[in-house]
Amino acid sequence: MKGDGYITGETVQLAVLGNTQIVFVAFDEPERPVKPNVFLGKTARAHATATGKVLLAFNHSENEIRQLYPTETLSGSTQNTLRSREQLIVQIADIRHNGFARTRQKSSLGICCLAAL
Repeated sequence: MKGDGYITGETVQLAVLGNTQIVFVAFDEPERPVKPNVFLGKTARAHATATGKVLLAFNHSENEIRQLYPTETLSGSTQNTLRSREQLIVQIADIRHNGFARTRQKSSLGICCLAAL
C-alpha cells in the first residue's frame, strides 16, 4: 500500500468491518496541504462511508444487514449521511451490481470517497 497515495494523488485507506463500524488499519497519504483526518484505529459508521458500504455489500446478505441495523432510522455524522435502512439496502444492491461505492460528504464534510473490493 505504501506509495499508493503518491501514485493516485489521494489518501488511500485500508479498513476492516466490525458489525456496523469500520476500523482503519492502514493508510497512505500524498504530500498535500489538505488531508482527511485519518489515523490508525479510527472508527466510522459503515453506512456513512464508501468503504463500509462495500464491506457490508460483499460480506453480508440483505437479511444480515437488517439484523445489523434493526431499526429503520440510522444515525448520522453529517447532514448528508444516509439515514434510512431501506435506502441503505437499495444502495447495497447497487454496490453489488457495480462493484464499487461512492460517497460525498457523508461521514465528513468536504470529503468524498470511492471504494472497491
